[in-house]
Amino acid sequence: MRYWFVLCLVALTVGYAQTPLRVGMKQSAPFTMTDSQGNWEGISAQLWQDIANDLSLDYIIEERDLKGLLAGIQDGSLDLLVGALTITEEREALFDFSNSFFNTGLSVAVRKEKAGFLSILKGLFNRQLLQVLVVLVAGLLLVSLLVWWFERNHQGNPRKGHSMPHGIGWGLWWAIITLIGYDDVQPMSLGGRILAVIWMIASVAGVSVLTAVLTTVLTLDRLENRIQTEADLARVNVASLEGSSSASYLERSRVVYQPYPSIAAGLEAVASGEVDAMVYDKPLLQYLIKENYPKQLEVLDLTFDPQNYAFALPSGSPLREEINRSLLKFISQESWQNLQHDYLGN
Repeated sequence: MRYWFVLCLVALTVGYAQTPLRVGMKQSAPFTMTDSQGNWEGISAQLWQDIANDLSLDYIIEERDLKGLLAGIQDGSLDLLVGALTITEEREALFDFSNSFFNTGLSVAVRKEKAGFLSILKGLFNRQLLQVLVVLVAGLLLVSLLVWWFERNHQGNPRKGHSMPHGIGWGLWWAIITLIGYDDVQPMSLGGRILAVIWMIASVAGVSVLTAVLTTVLTLDRLENRIQTEADLARVNVASLEGSSSASYLERSRVVYQPYPSIAAGLEAVASGEVDAMVYDKPLLQYLIKENYPKQLEVLDLTFDPQNYAFALPSGSPLREEINRSLLKFISQESWQNLQHDYLGN
């Protein structure tokens, strides 16, 4: 019985070697896509070609949609799926996977922002900064009015008897120079001196708050600094591909997002300022931005909802082990890193 099983296995393997493998692919740039001549190329396509050459495997490619690919690998009409197929528990129960060759996840595309004059000018109209400035100006006016009131009739005041506008103007000048630490002019009255002490203490706190707000406005207001983790997505206007796994992730995370019918439409919305960010698979964002928006958009150094890509084979496929050995050999070489760089950039 044992010999019969070994004989069947050998016969099946020989059959695979003699009959071209039926390899399923779909358009999924930059992993599997066709060039202008209809030839398949991309990260996954090139890796499979190297493995097939290494193992002397003949194959033909059948293009199907995702539903057709998954059905084909289950019913045996396809021997292998090559592309950007994510390993999931549900799929593992239906068919086998090779070793993972690409670790990725979701990421965020945003506009490139330069810290130029217009960016700084825009930051100066930040609501938080304007609120601090309003409080500061109100404090200056109140202190100038009070210091004039206390000093207006004091015998030692050289401005005694001057008009109210003149006195308040002097008080405003005194409040401003005290704010920046220049205090060669001092109030003469007891009330004025008490006010001066209070104002000096308040000035230190006010300048500290103003400095902190300016720092926030001119640096942290940039999108790449505002989005540090996936939790920050709830505070910006986000886009994603309608019906995609990234959209499902946003829904599970209770992040309100704007759905778009295509990735290109979503990225165009980011570039035009219609939305702040686009959430989708990181390598696909990298590729499309490298090809179409290299000077306008960038992908943040942020990855969440991790995913692993692998080839799919029918359950119990005798090719799995030798494909795995060849796959591990190729992804450990420098040429594999160069291939990813060619399609994804840095």
